[in-house]
Amino acid sequence: MTRRANFHDYTLAGIYMFTIFRHQTAPSLSQISGDPQRAVGVDAPRVVLLPTGRILDDEIQKTMELRSEQLCVIRYVIMPDHAHILLRVKEKIAQPVTKIVAAIESATTRRCREAGLINHEVTIFKGQGMNDRIVFDERQLDTLVRYIQDNPRRLLIKRMYPDLFRRHLSVSVNGETVDCVGNLFLLRKQLMAVHVRRKWGVAQAQEYKRQCILAARQGVVPVSPFIHPIENEIRKEVLEGGGSVIQIVDHGFSERFKPTGKGLDTCAEGRLLLISEAGASERSEEMSYKKASRLNRLAEHIAALTPASAVALRK
Repeated sequence: MTRRANFHDYTLAGIYMFTIFRHQTAPSLSQISGDPQRAVGVDAPRVVLLPTGRILDDEIQKTMELRSEQLCVIRYVIMPDHAHILLRVKEKIAQPVTKIVAAIESATTRRCREAGLINHEVTIFKGQGMNDRIVFDERQLDTLVRYIQDNPRRLLIKRMYPDLFRRHLSVSVNGETVDCVGNLFLLRKQLMAVHVRRKWGVAQAQEYKRQCILAARQGVVPVSPFIHPIENEIRKEVLEGGGSVIQIVDHGFSERFKPTGKGLDTCAEGRLLLISEAGASERSEEMSYKKASRLNRLAEHIAALTPASAVALRK
């Protein structure tokens, strides 16, 4: 789960998001309660800090106060088994910001031991399990702020619909071995591969889009990596109209994977299935013509699956 950027100097000013993970032997940091369908009010999703989480919260606050001229926290959330900390380094600092976050981890573990919350053989965090992201633009920053804010609701939704977020690894679909997250029963519907050809003119592409959306309104499920802009328009309009999609993605699914943005809600509604090549890397790489062709061929192969054969789907 680590994402060290070997090319980057972590003493430089910038915006970073760190995710630190609780060790499996340590007590939970918090509890999440509330109704994921409520955006505001007393029933809205919320974090209730447990003793270990309160110590972590105090160490974050104390570190930022002591280093207020150098650092500021933009937003953070302490979940039961991990914490996200989005912070800004205001100026070049003497030591990498990663070491400052590691010091927060160490101080939290030390204080938890002193308070008798854990014994001296136990650590609160995984140590080398820290994950970081470097924020390069305002759009990415806005996305991460929303993601952190939405974390409690996302966890509650996942708990409500565990089957719709379960990873299905090495699934045999029409002779292809794939990994999946989402509603496998979409494979039992009538499927349609969506692929806009580069040689098409504007009029031909728009007519194809119209036909695809019409078919989706009649219950057909589009299958595609949705790479071309018009393919992506088809995906958005189908979902906004209450339809379902099967999306071929260019990355694998980690143990903690959940769809991002609106995909989380769509998945919870049973209207989304994500499929990747079996054993694919968990990190997306730059799209190439060769990769796009491979993903489109996979979509076409899956779309050739008939509802009758899907009933015997092997998992």
